[in-house]
Amino acid sequence: MGVNKSAENIKMSEKTKSNNNNKILALSIIAIIALTALALAIPATSPFAMKPGTASTSRSNLSIADLARIGPRSALPSRALTEVNVQGMNPGCGSAPCPMGIVDYGITPSLGTYSYKTNINEGFVDIAALAIGTANGGGCLDPNALAGVCFTIQSNWIAQSFVAGNNIKGEYWTQNVPEIAFDGSCSSPCVSNEYSVTWLDNIWNFSASSIGVACGSSHQTGCMEGMTGNLAGACSAYSTGGSFYYCVGPTIYGLLPPFTIWTWTDVGPGSGAFGVCPSSSTVSCVNFFGEIVVNAVPIFGEYYDGVSFSHASTTIKPSYLVSGTGCPKYCLPWDGELVAGGPGGGSSNAVYLLGTWQQLHSNNGVKVTSIKHAWSSGADTAETISDLYMWGFFGLRDSATSGFANDNPQTSLW
Repeated sequence: MGVNKSAENIKMSEKTKSNNNNKILALSIIAIIALTALALAIPATSPFAMKPGTASTSRSNLSIADLARIGPRSALPSRALTEVNVQGMNPGCGSAPCPMGIVDYGITPSLGTYSYKTNINEGFVDIAALAIGTANGGGCLDPNALAGVCFTIQSNWIAQSFVAGNNIKGEYWTQNVPEIAFDGSCSSPCVSNEYSVTWLDNIWNFSASSIGVACGSSHQTGCMEGMTGNLAGACSAYSTGGSFYYCVGPTIYGLLPPFTIWTWTDVGPGSGAFGVCPSSSTVSCVNFFGEIVVNAVPIFGEYYDGVSFSHASTTIKPSYLVSGTGCPKYCLPWDGELVAGGPGGGSSNAVYLLGTWQQLHSNNGVKVTSIKHAWSSGADTAETISDLYMWGFFGLRDSATSGFANDNPQTSLW
């Protein structure tokens, strides 16, 4: 399936190490989720009581770039972040609908702060039961999907110290995004009345207070230039310039719960040892990997995109930052997010997702670590979700659980 075997072996060993101490916990979670799923029924009046194959299938009238735009929220006043402790407010989205999942803000449950840097982040979502409403806005990248019946899971982190075509050291927001859709009546390779996952990524330049600016001849901060994408050759569509970078990767068909989605994103120079970017110490890269596991067997796994920044420096090493204080020039939190939201374009959806979530990080694949403190809602992405309730797994650190209920934003999970 196009998997970089040496990188895959490295990463599978890291996954094994990171989950060894959770095997018993994971088995308990699976058993409880399975029993809960059997006990729950979706009422006929629910927005999820769909008749598969009867709704129209459409990618909408939006362009591929519009469908693939997983954009940020509006920037916050810098004081809104520094005053969290003073005002005694919890971090995250203020009121539903929100991006919901597990988020590390560098803020403890007692509102103390901490910081760390990393160059690899991973996210796992084990989906035991699933039903998807119809999105308000946006559209599905899978052309076989029922109209609007899709949502995203987003691994969103902000990296420091990339040097692109404007030759200015900057901050870039990278998003590794599986979009899950429900297919109606369709033909092979699509499977009728089952789910699909389309892999996509976005990169945004957060180096200026206004983003999405045209570069022109001034090479100002905030524009996108000096980047080469689709280095894995797996993107069906990708940008070569403009206000943000995007890549639409492979679509995997024929999925029914339970299944697991795994995201991995790494930055560096030298990160090409893991992915498809050049491994030269003079080239900065970001690599996007996705995997889908069914019955403990990977049915898809590959680096579907790699992006190099041409004006790299041997003395500037990019890394992801999580910090409870300050913000990049485009002022959104220095956080690490693994969240569910609507499809692209700032849309919203409602989803029944019964499952478990985990987010990890490491430096060069060594000492894989769970995020220190998790909160239930994100503050960076514009896509939101309804009826996804997050809670920590019986107070045990490392895993969170999601279910169908009223949202609970700004909740400390562990």
